[in-house]
Amino acid sequence: MDDRRQGLIPAWTGAASAWCGAIAALGAIALPVIGKWRRSTGAVRYGHWFSGDMWTPFPLYLALAALVLGLAVLWQSRHRQKPYPAVEINHRAQAWAGILLGAAAIALIYLYVLAYVAWRAL
Repeated sequence: MDDRRQGLIPAWTGAASAWCGAIAALGAIALPVIGKWRRSTGAVRYGHWFSGDMWTPFPLYLALAALVLGLAVLWQSRHRQKPYPAVEINHRAQAWAGILLGAAAIALIYLYVLAYVAWRAL
């Protein structure tokens, strides 16, 4: 395979995937603490932005960005010659770290919503 496809994805996407996944995981871990600070109905009624309901989309979207960026890196490198060069191995490792952290963040957020929000509604 020729190297014309080498420049499709910028080199920073692997690192961006890892950072988005790490920040999303930290946001998902902080979600139960933030959710207990203020009542969600009061936050929506009085315009408080810092509640669990208002905070939930931010780690979710960051986790989605980590998954998309990581999968884009892996998709680009699927036709590369093996064995991979050291730079490509590091790029793929960052992409896998972002994917795993993003998936863990999504799982934590959905477990939080199930345990603290949906379970109380039943």
